[in-house]
Amino acid sequence: MVHFLKNKKNKTIIECESMDDDLFSSIYLINYTNDFLEYYNLDKEKANDFLNEICDLDSIRNLWWESNYDNKNWDDVDHFISERYKKSSGKFDLNYSKKD
Repeated sequence: MVHFLKNKKNKTIIECESMDDDLFSSIYLINYTNDFLEYYNLDKEKANDFLNEICDLDSIRNLWWESNYDNKNWDDVDHFISERYKKSSGKFDLNYSKKD
């Protein structure tokens, strides 16, 4: 399954693909950079929050292994990705979607 966070223009900012119990994340650098610059021009603090949030999502594989083996709070890898992406989408008015 592939999980996406897209901006208001329906451009993908970041995606994460799950396969079995592993996952891989990719940032669409040009779309991410354009959104970052828009935030930066409006609110530098929000731009910094956006930067940190996307960096955390890019490291989602590490978060998965730490969370999964430490806490066992997730049904599976897709549940984990979904919850993290939904949280981020709400913070920055991004659209979350997934595709099998």
